[in-house]
Amino acid sequence: MDGPAHDGLEYLGDEVVVIGLSGKKYRRSVCVFIMNENGEFLICRRRDNRQALQCVQGGAKFGETPQQTAAREVKEEIGIPTRYLTFVSEITWPESEIATSGDGSEPRAMFRYPSKSWRKIGISGQELYPLLYCANSSIVDLVNFRSVPSVRPEFCEAFWGPLHILSQYAPKSKIDAMTNACAAVEAYVSLHSPSVAFNANAIGSKAPRRVRRRRRKSQSTGVDE
Repeated sequence: MDGPAHDGLEYLGDEVVVIGLSGKKYRRSVCVFIMNENGEFLICRRRDNRQALQCVQGGAKFGETPQQTAAREVKEEIGIPTRYLTFVSEITWPESEIATSGDGSEPRAMFRYPSKSWRKIGISGQELYPLLYCANSSIVDLVNFRSVPSVRPEFCEAFWGPLHILSQYAPKSKIDAMTNACAAVEAYVSLHSPSVAFNANAIGSKAPRRVRRRRRKSQSTGVDE
């Protein structure tokens, strides 16, 4: 399905495209922040760039709600069913600062970043759609980067860590957007804590582990990939 839609959206095939007030177009990309009962966040290391860290992220598809996109991406990228997660909230830039950001009433304009590959087809970049979830820290033991055979693994490691490293070690093109997204998440958690942490602690019954790294060995070499 191609063509315009309502509420500043249009569809390019099954991709959801956000139309900004400036007229520029951005692919909607759900960004899933998962926080445990210790206030740590699930951090994933990219397979194609071992220096880059990020949370689960992926493009929204036609007909999906943001939470449905998040569920699909979490399953595809780290193999965790959403029954182990509790949805907390969508995250937007604080309303008090939207008016002074130069972006009018666009609540996610601060989460946009340029993309050369998408620019080739008339899309300026991507707009992150941050969602916050809670989970018990033991879910890291369930991580499986190859849970969906038809999907190429994006990550090679997952562990719990502080929120700020998601912006500090983000891919270069995403640093500004992730810095803003992390700041918005931090503001939300600070405002609503400790209820957010309580929700994480209530999920699951296994004893939490502070850090868990999961690597897969190459079948051909027997060494870590």
